Amino acid sequence: MKTIGILATAVLLAAFEACAGAPPPGGWGTTSGLTLGPSIAWVGGKEMDNAFAPGLDLTYFHRINTPLFAWISPGARLWIADGETGVIPYVEAGLSFLFFNAGVGYGMGFLSSNVPPHSVHAFFGVAIPIWTPKKGYLFYVEPYYRPTWDVSGNDAAAGHELGMMIKWLFGFTSK
Repeated sequence: MKTIGILATAVLLAAFEACAGAPPPGGWGTTSGLTLGPSIAWVGGKEMDNAFAPGLDLTYFHRINTPLFAWISPGARLWIADGETGVIPYVEAGLSFLFFNAGVGYGMGFLSSNVPPHSVHAFFGVAIPIWTPKKGYLFYVEPYYRPTWDVSGNDAAAGHELGMMIKWLFGFTSK
């Protein structure tokens, strides 16, 4: 419960910052780009309790209309629990408005009975800018929640993932 409180506090702080109406560090000039970085998370659910879930995420984004962006992400995460390690490569797609991200995805788990062979998930995150060395580059953290549902028809674990991404943004084009 303490983890949820910390995550909620981070989300509220980012929301207050976003509502100020100011552009993100570096401005709104970037029209497309990549983000790359690791994640660390806790996963709990029906059959999985206290799993550790490190991951890696690569995201391509493109501006639709400032401040709305579309994005697509391939990535992979591990679910480590009960002496087993499962791998879940995934793909997600979604929208970003200001610093708020929401999307849906599909994952295919293997190497463990603790991960669903086929799953769908939602993604909700809030990007919190940390540092901008120059325009078109941004280092940020993103607390997130990723509920995952098993759609393979067996009894594999469905999970609720609470985590933090640490990412670099590399802008391709600027005004």
